[in-house]
Amino acid sequence: MKDKPLRLQNVELKFGDFIAISNLTLELDLKEFLVIVGPSGCGKSTLLSLMAGHQKPTSGSIEKRLNSRTVFQGDGLLPWLTVSQNIVFASETQNHKDPEQALQLIGMKKFADHFPHELSGGMKQRVEIARALQAQSPLILLDEPFSNLDYLTRKRMRLELKKIFRDQGISAVLVTHDIDEAVELADRILVLAGPPARVTDEIIVEKTEPAAAVVARILKSVGMEAT
Repeated sequence: MKDKPLRLQNVELKFGDFIAISNLTLELDLKEFLVIVGPSGCGKSTLLSLMAGHQKPTSGSIEKRLNSRTVFQGDGLLPWLTVSQNIVFASETQNHKDPEQALQLIGMKKFADHFPHELSGGMKQRVEIARALQAQSPLILLDEPFSNLDYLTRKRMRLELKKIFRDQGISAVLVTHDIDEAVELADRILVLAGPPARVTDEIIVEKTEPAAAVVARILKSVGMEAT
């Protein structure tokens, strides 16, 4: 257990009479990239919010042994700070580490002195990812972080993010509706259905296995067949 940075045991979450999550148990391994997929409304983002500590379960337990940082879909940048200042502000150590590497990763060095209102939605989302990396958190939770990016930028960011996470030994949980993204990034995929949220399949992604075979299994798990 001590090597598990995150563990949920028999977690339930209710909103009045509505049961969003019921009796859900899962663990995250150290340095693992876990991806959660499932149809809209099944409880993926709610589950991530519980992991982050932004919501408390009605019953059950959540144990988190590493400090975490969350990247949400929405814009959480501070409007009175520049891109560079927003990234530096994210550092929990407040050591004002040079944000150049993070800016280089997201391809926005020339926008370092711009303010959030001068950026597109996709650019803001890239800054959110850079802030999480700048904070050097050993556990990063991501909620559809690439959803506002164009295809080529999304593809590049996936590859860069995966490399950085592996190089820095970061444990990660990603929520996404993009099955191809899940297969490309994950060490393990949980397929969610609901509500109430429940795990219908668990897939260990073998790098030697054809991606199409993993995609087909995910589609079958959610009641769809690959065409």
